[in-house]
Amino acid sequence: MNFRREYLDSHRERVMLNYFLKTKRIIGIVLVIVGLIMFVVSCFLTKFKILHLCLMSGSLFIFLLSALVLIGVFSKTLTDDDAIELIDEDDKLAFNDTFSTLSIENNKNNFIAPALEFSYPAYGEGKKTLFFRYAKKKNRLLYSAGYDVTLFFGKKSLFVHSYYINHITGLRSEEKAIEVDYKDICTITTEIFARNSLVKHEVVKMNLGLINGETISVVLRAIPLQKNQPMPLLDREKEIVSIIRTTIRNNK
Repeated sequence: MNFRREYLDSHRERVMLNYFLKTKRIIGIVLVIVGLIMFVVSCFLTKFKILHLCLMSGSLFIFLLSALVLIGVFSKTLTDDDAIELIDEDDKLAFNDTFSTLSIENNKNNFIAPALEFSYPAYGEGKKTLFFRYAKKKNRLLYSAGYDVTLFFGKKSLFVHSYYINHITGLRSEEKAIEVDYKDICTITTEIFARNSLVKHEVVKMNLGLINGETISVVLRAIPLQKNQPMPLLDREKEIVSIIRTTIRNNK
């Protein structure tokens, strides 16, 4: 089921936020607690028949309301598959827009190596909130806001496209498109460090120093810190670093 077609854009934020926050469950539990309090209070007010009946009726109504909320009568929630479909669609649309943003043609003959894509949670990078949810059956960690970077290796130039993406609204922000000649890249460095921004996480970053003194940074890893210090480069990261270094060296 395609929720982008079923819901208007104004509803997407509601259903996605509900998916990450499990809003209905929270509301349902709160209603159950309120109903219990009203029921207990009514038991001590049996002498006051009108007040007793009002509280008993109110508690029964709230119990019914909480049941309706918890079973999803009032609002439809997303399954993991539905949410993953929306998030993947966001990423696909963004990737397709990359070519027009960089003013390059989506033709493999224009590139000397496959494109490299990186996506990781936006750990407080200009954002106030970040929600996580683990889709157990899909073995996939989903997050409400991400930062995506794509590298394209042209015949003479390196193209970099980066942006923040809010998967609750489906909107992108702080989009950057960079084109730099290989001959203008002077240094290539790799950093591994920990950062405490909303969530303490470890980062692997590759920095490309340019002839004009500017730096292009590409994050290869950004995951919650598992131990007291970040892990060294993983095999896949070593492979990516090697691809970037070799491609730039051979085409200067």
